[in-house]
Amino acid sequence: MATGISSTHFTGNREQALALLERGCFLEIKARDSRDAIRGLVEAGIDWQMVGICVDDRPAELTRKIGLLDYEMKIAMEEGLDPVTTYQLATINNARHWRLEHDIGLVAPGRYADMLFVSDLEKIKIEKVFTGGEMVAEKGKLTVDISIPPAPAYVRHSIKIPKPLTAEDFRVKSPYNRDTVNAAVLPARYFSADLAPITTTLPVKDGYVQRDLSRDINKIAIVNRHGKGLGVSFWKVGYQRGAVATSVLHDSHNISVIGANDADMAVAVNRVAEIEGGIVVVNDGKVMAEISLPIGGIMTDRPLDEVVVALDKINEEADKLEPGELGPHPVDSQTFIFLTCFPWGIVLTDLGLFNARTGDKIPAVW
Repeated sequence: MATGISSTHFTGNREQALALLERGCFLEIKARDSRDAIRGLVEAGIDWQMVGICVDDRPAELTRKIGLLDYEMKIAMEEGLDPVTTYQLATINNARHWRLEHDIGLVAPGRYADMLFVSDLEKIKIEKVFTGGEMVAEKGKLTVDISIPPAPAYVRHSIKIPKPLTAEDFRVKSPYNRDTVNAAVLPARYFSADLAPITTTLPVKDGYVQRDLSRDINKIAIVNRHGKGLGVSFWKVGYQRGAVATSVLHDSHNISVIGANDADMAVAVNRVAEIEGGIVVVNDGKVMAEISLPIGGIMTDRPLDEVVVALDKINEEADKLEPGELGPHPVDSQTFIFLTCFPWGIVLTDLGLFNARTGDKIPAVW
């Protein structure tokens, strides 16, 4: 807080929430992951002006299923927050924090007339939607045509791998002439910089370190989207076959690929590059599911229904590869487990493994 940071998108417990508020931090609460915090803040009787509700990185298929702010607001009300205050957290509080209250956040002269007509506050039953004073939706249906202009050329063709990758590009050479080596084997979510708990032995064959699927140990690579680097290490993820590659990689948006074999990893990354960015699931050298995200390698202008169908297929095919450690949404998890910021301690980048606390490079094997 002393450095000038004024807010945090928050998931945590009541003690952490109160500690942040006491230090003047604006909490952007992700309610789904902060039920205890909401209950605690209600019990503490706080002044809610320093709290907002937000949604963080929710993919299209999950948004279609559960919603966005409306879903988070329902959870807040379930945990004891009164409806009017809940709407305050989703509107004026956020507008004030981002210094936008002169334009949005309340109904008043001089503001944009962006309004929802809600007939049931707790169920968040929206009857009409107005944007700039014009009704654009009624009873869940659009009442106007919203034209989507084509994406400009400069945001396309942003994945520029100079030549197709091969299985050999993902090999990890053993530093010693022996049958096993030590390796850093990261779990999907490891928030320490201590190597000891994640150090294990891996077999060596023909001079190259091998993954161990019997222990759910996969190989993972981060491929620089401009073809300027490729970092490889070993992770305990669980895929028993195939590979999944995606150019949605917070915050660098390089290409991550998780694989049970090097050949499928190469096919998956090459296909991501061919479709100008996106998500690809491969098994036995065959593309099983994919979605193109050609706008910056992270977005698409295709219709929502089409996108949801493609993402559902991707999740279905990824589940068949048995991603035991990534939870119920493995592809979505893959988009953020390679963050290079706090609270992560040891991180994988396109330049290899690093200690995020010190900036020191770490060998993948030794």
